[in-house]
Amino acid sequence: MLRLLTLLLLTFSASLEAQNYQARFFDVKDGLISDICYTVFQDSQGFIWVGTNAGVSRYNGTEFINFDQDDGLPAYSVYQIYEDSQGRIWFLTDTGTSVFYQNGKFHNPENTPYLKEMSTESYRYGFLEDKLGQIWIGSFNNGIRVLKPDKKVFIDEDESSFSGRNRTLQFYQHNDDEVLSINANSIFCYDINSLKIKWTEQIFTESASVIRTAKLSESIIFIQSQSERLWFDVGTRKVLKRAGVEPIIEFIFFSENIENVHYVGSRDGLFELKEYDISPSNRFSDLKGKAISTVIKDNNGNFWASTLKSGLVKLSDYPFVFDNARQGLYLKRFFASGNVFEGYFNGSHKFIKKGGKTQTIKNYVPPNSRPLEAIELTEKQYIVFNENYVTYYENGQSFQRPFAAKAVIYDKENGEMLVGQSRGISRIQAENFIRDLKSKDITQFGLSISINTGVEEYTNCILPVNGGFLVGTRSGLFRVTNKKAEKLSIPHEIEDLNIMKILPQANGNIYLISYGKGVFDVNLETKTFRQISEKDGLSNNYLHNAIIDRDSTLWVLTKLGVSQIKNNDNGFEILNYGENEGLMNTYIQFLYEEGGLLKFCSLDGEYITNTFDLQAYHQKKPKVFLSKIEGFDNSQRDFKVGRNLYFQFETLSLEFGDDLSTVYRIIEGDKRTEWFPFKKRLPVNASEKANLILQVRAITRENLSSEILEIPISIRPEWYRSDWFSLLIIGLFSLMVFYLFKKGTLKLESESLIKTWEKLRNLKDLQLGQTQMIIKATDGSFVKLPESQIYRISASGNYAEYITQNGKFLSRITMKELEKELSHSSKLKRIHRSHFVNTDHIEKVYQNNLLVQGDEIPVGHKYADLLIDLKGKVKILK
Repeated sequence: MLRLLTLLLLTFSASLEAQNYQARFFDVKDGLISDICYTVFQDSQGFIWVGTNAGVSRYNGTEFINFDQDDGLPAYSVYQIYEDSQGRIWFLTDTGTSVFYQNGKFHNPENTPYLKEMSTESYRYGFLEDKLGQIWIGSFNNGIRVLKPDKKVFIDEDESSFSGRNRTLQFYQHNDDEVLSINANSIFCYDINSLKIKWTEQIFTESASVIRTAKLSESIIFIQSQSERLWFDVGTRKVLKRAGVEPIIEFIFFSENIENVHYVGSRDGLFELKEYDISPSNRFSDLKGKAISTVIKDNNGNFWASTLKSGLVKLSDYPFVFDNARQGLYLKRFFASGNVFEGYFNGSHKFIKKGGKTQTIKNYVPPNSRPLEAIELTEKQYIVFNENYVTYYENGQSFQRPFAAKAVIYDKENGEMLVGQSRGISRIQAENFIRDLKSKDITQFGLSISINTGVEEYTNCILPVNGGFLVGTRSGLFRVTNKKAEKLSIPHEIEDLNIMKILPQANGNIYLISYGKGVFDVNLETKTFRQISEKDGLSNNYLHNAIIDRDSTLWVLTKLGVSQIKNNDNGFEILNYGENEGLMNTYIQFLYEEGGLLKFCSLDGEYITNTFDLQAYHQKKPKVFLSKIEGFDNSQRDFKVGRNLYFQFETLSLEFGDDLSTVYRIIEGDKRTEWFPFKKRLPVNASEKANLILQVRAITRENLSSEILEIPISIRPEWYRSDWFSLLIIGLFSLMVFYLFKKGTLKLESESLIKTWEKLRNLKDLQLGQTQMIIKATDGSFVKLPESQIYRISASGNYAEYITQNGKFLSRITMKELEKELSHSSKLKRIHRSHFVNTDHIEKVYQNNLLVQGDEIPVGHKYADLLIDLKGKVKILK
């Protein structure tokens, strides 16, 4: 990260220390049980636990698992979470009931008797496991409880409440045989062997009350009350310093020592406690103004913050630095004159002169008319092609006409432009084109366009080559020479490619960037190619832009983020970057290289990095290898199993690190499943005879992914699982039913038969996602919902909320499961990770939002194509 920061200091005036950590916010839409979070904690297995006002959430790096009173928690509000040496995870709640989680189960007084004695009638505060393995837990008004290793409980509760002894805020281990208890206005020192009080120091008046405390060193403790702060030396049992609390800040917590800093959470943001000073923290810009309740640093170097209003925040030192100065940058051109052109998604143009002067031009191009190409004729003459308009700039003046161009190449030597459009390619003399643009007679515009070159396909891109041009279209590759066009159909795999971009390589090959089939490395002379797709590790086959950097590395933009492809003699090395690597907006629309930096542009801003930081980042990725397979040949594994296929992996051993989990997917031909958590018993839907590939990869808690391990498997069903056998069983069963019906054993009333048929029909509709759905509501009832009556469906934790003409219904189903059920629906479309909408009920479409029955629903960048489909159907607003 050092090289990146050094480079960025040349272009950024703001401090990058705060920008270095990118924030990812989690809330109920992401599965968190509540946005009001009191504490965050990482256990020894690497899981992140979050205590909220509605229960506890556990995050495994991919999803949240939620727990509440139905799972064994005694209360919804969980204020503190700790883990002891036995792996018991303790939760301090507002009820006083002692509870811990171990081996997948919550232990409370109802199922663990000794926890009855550990419980009190007031809030629980303070937790410590001392050096003897004894568990100390304090309370708001009922003294302390100590759980000994033999499960016996020691209780220290003063009926007279002398010196606030019954109100414990925190415990600290001091030396090997002492525990310090910080109470309301005093410090009590206990002998851990006898559990007797060795000494007491009253540090505040009885009217004062300790609010927060932090152990700064082995002997110094910081303590704050409602009216003052003090630094106490345990060794001398003296107060080193007292100070007022000006300005008055409501502190919520003090962290443990993290990199020689104690972070202080407040309702006004994050502070830092250093020696005798508390000052605002500038390290995490995304936490400014947030009500911070806890900050921790996990085993992977990430910071986590729980907030009282904004959910959970993950702050990671990603290989990308985010800059929002250029929101929506869609095109950038560096001209030979030294001038720079920038075009934005909203239609605005910006010219940066080589002397540093910037000229921003707005309102010449309609909003959302994306810039596609810019040409510099001279230092004072430019032609800019937007999606449906062309603009000519000359000496501060501009001239504009409607004109649809998809790709443009300027031949300066001949003064000619090759313009690709939806109906093919035309040659245009720039001088005549400008004359027509400036003409007041609009009927003259367009007459300068020459006869079509012979390419009549929808054109995406044009590349100048020796003797002509290569043209990428929606239906293949063309070569244009001497105003003639030839479609290249060899190799035949590229014949009907939807080619988004053509990039020349140093070795004479070309890259064809396709929408739907990945990347093709093609040698036109030998008519050979290598394809790079999802099978090879590419995150997605749907590509829309690409560049080759100064190191000859290919960078492609996919629907899921950015992929880096390094070409070598042994094949390709592919590294994917998405949300888990810091690209919070995975829909990157444009990319370019400038000054040794790679810049990926989204509607929110630019993500900036360099190859040094990316290489260092990927060195942290896990490795996975097959350590042992018993009973199978290494080249092929034959399973004689039935149609309802399950792979049994009791004999398969995969070796991973302690902090890794594994996922798998099955590939059969061109079909592949999604990634699922690895289990010993893997269900697979296979054909009668199939050659499958099992792919396994490891992921860390940070969600860094290893390379993919592939295991070929052959499926051979046994004869009694064949279709003939199934038909025989069905036939015999039908004969039996007919016989019983004939004998009167089975009586089928016509009314019940009709109801049964109706249920089956409805279930069929549900499966196909056609005209109606049946959902199971939270009260256990089944509700029939015609699609036409559903306005939208929104996520609510692990539930889906159906907003309909007849009211709201809540059903326990995730958005991912719902997307599968609605995959065939023509009306209900997913437009955000937390929302489905009925396209028939969309009233208006804004730039990034939809209006459905008076509610504004955000459109995720991943689903931005829906906005294009809606044009002409509903009113589009800026």
